[in-house]
Parts: sequence; structure tokens; C-alpha cells
Amino acid sequence: MILHIAPIEKFMPSYVAFIDTHFNSSDHYYIFWGYKKKFLPPKRKQTLVLIGSISYYLHFLKIFYWCFKAKKIILHGLSSNKFIRFFYFYKGFAKKCYWCIWGGELYSYKFTKKSLSFKLNEFFKRKAIQQFGNLVTYIKGDVELAQKWFGAKGKWHPCLGYTSNIYQPNNNHISKASNSNKTYIMIGNAASKMCKHLEVLDKIKQIENQNIHLFIPLSYGDQKYAKEVQAYAIQLFGSNCVDCLLDFLPLNEYLDKISMIDIAIFAHERQQGMGNIINLLGMGKKVYIDDSITSWDHLKSLNLDVYSWHKFDLNKLTEYQAKRNSEIIQEFFTAQVLMKQWKGIFLHDPLQ
Repeated sequence: MILHIAPIEKFMPSYVAFIDTHFNSSDHYYIFWGYKKKFLPPKRKQTLVLIGSISYYLHFLKIFYWCFKAKKIILHGLSSNKFIRFFYFYKGFAKKCYWCIWGGELYSYKFTKKSLSFKLNEFFKRKAIQQFGNLVTYIKGDVELAQKWFGAKGKWHPCLGYTSNIYQPNNNHISKASNSNKTYIMIGNAASKMCKHLEVLDKIKQIENQNIHLFIPLSYGDQKYAKEVQAYAIQLFGSNCVDCLLDFLPLNEYLDKISMIDIAIFAHERQQGMGNIINLLGMGKKVYIDDSITSWDHLKSLNLDVYSWHKFDLNKLTEYQAKRNSEIIQEFFTAQVLMKQWKGIFLHDPLQ
């Protein structure tokens, strides 16, 4: 029995489908927690759904029993204080945990107000992380931060993690790069202040002789902030030059949308938005990110042409650069690689 504990997030249904397709689905049990019911995978016997805080306590005995029976526990992210404390107190369970590092949980101490309750939660998180037997991520820098900031000691298993991080080649997408004099620019991946939308918009506005169109995905995250970004972008560039995505699109429609992009800017100061970045690079688009974050080091280690957003300009990638980036992405970010990596994790003895 392999137990997965995960928040109800948009990429979990496709992950469960991937596991069902490539592995024995009867071996896998799931505990989902959160409030975003629209992102729940199809219901099955081996699934426990925790909606709201009280649900955790009502099902505590079942949670404990499943953790006791499981040979491995796959922790998808680490943002639930209840489960953090659970694994702090039940150290035997923590040893057989495989923590899939999402990124945001590493930076909470840096970007969150440090109240007394925050400090207490961080204490339990640090202790729990130190007890986890295994760490799962494809970004070496995130493992190093977990070791540096939280004292993580677990074995590192390089793994892409989710289907959102794989690229499926589509010549039609690559061919849609704009050949006009207008430059199509994508800003960020979510309605989050981490994306620094307002600062990016100001930076773009400073460039002379503009002939641009902006695409700003804002369907995921803080919708109040999304409206603020939309209003500011229209104020600076006019409604005819701004396309804000406020509603979720099916994946194929979203990929078709970003296939029109020439340049994408991700200004966040931590690793995030990698699914977008991988697909954009695979499509041959020019990508700007912060050059101080772990994903910058990882992408550069693969010899990909990515650029620091602090040195932003409107020059597009050359045909050679676009093709080369796409070939690298198609080598390292595939379903075959993902399947092989998860197979290795599922066969691994957590006590070794």
C-alpha cells in the first residue's frame, strides 16, 4: 500500500490518472484535503477527502490506520499544519515519508509575517522535515535549501513529480510564434503578488517604441489582486493591448493560448510556475526569470537559454535558440522520464 497525502489542487487529477495508467491503481490510496472541490479526482474506494478542519479530527483514526499500513507515504507539498504536527509526533511514520517539495513551503519563513503562531508552526515543520526519510524534486537547489534552512536529512530522489512538468511536442504550437512586428508578452502564471505584476508592467512601460500585446494569466490565486493587476495594466497600455485570463481554461486551450507568446516574464523570487516555463521553452519561447532562484540554476545546468528579467528587452529568440531549447526540453521533460522516476520511488525501500 502506497499512501498519498495531498491538497486538492488543479494538477492532482492528472497525476492520479497518470498513476492509474502506468501503475497498479489498487496499490495507491489517497488523502485529499482542502476546499477546492472542483479539483478533486474521481471518487474511489481508496480515497479519503477532508473538507474543512473538523474533517481531519473526525477521520483521525482512519488517517492513523492508513499511515500505519502504508509501506510508503507520499507527501505532496507541505502546507498543512495539521499533517506537519501529525508527522512530528508520529516519527515512525515520518521515516517512510517521501516529501514532494513544491517550493512555496521552503520560503514561508521569508515571505510570511512572523507571528507567535507562525513561529510555532515553523518549529513543528523544521522538526518534521528533519525526520522525513526521503525528498522528491527535480530541482537540486530546492533540496539544498531544505537542508540549509530546515536541516533535512532525507535521501534525494530526482523526479519531475507531475504531468504539469512534462512537455508533449506539438509542431503546431511552435509554428504559432508571432512573425509580425508586434511582440506578445506573457506576465506571471497566477494572481499572486509573488509574480510582481505591477513592477513588471512598469518596467515594460519604460521601453520606447512599443508595439506589444500583454497576456496575463490570473485565474489561479487572489481574485481581488487579479482585478487590481487588470486595472493597472489597462491604465498603462489600454484595453486593446491587454488580455487578462480570469477563468480557468482546459489544458489544451491554455497551451494553445500561450503558443502565441513571444516572450514570458516570471519575476517571482522563488521557484514556481515551472510547468508554464517548461512548456514555453519547449514551444521555443523566450523566458525571463529571476537569476537568484533555484529554477534558474537548474535550467542553466541543462544548457537552456533563459534570461534574467532584470535585463529585460523586447528581442525575441533566434530560430536556432528556439529549436535548441525545444530539443533540450523534449529530452528531459517527458512522460517516459516521469514514469521511470516514479517507478524507482515506488520500488525503493524507505528504510534503506
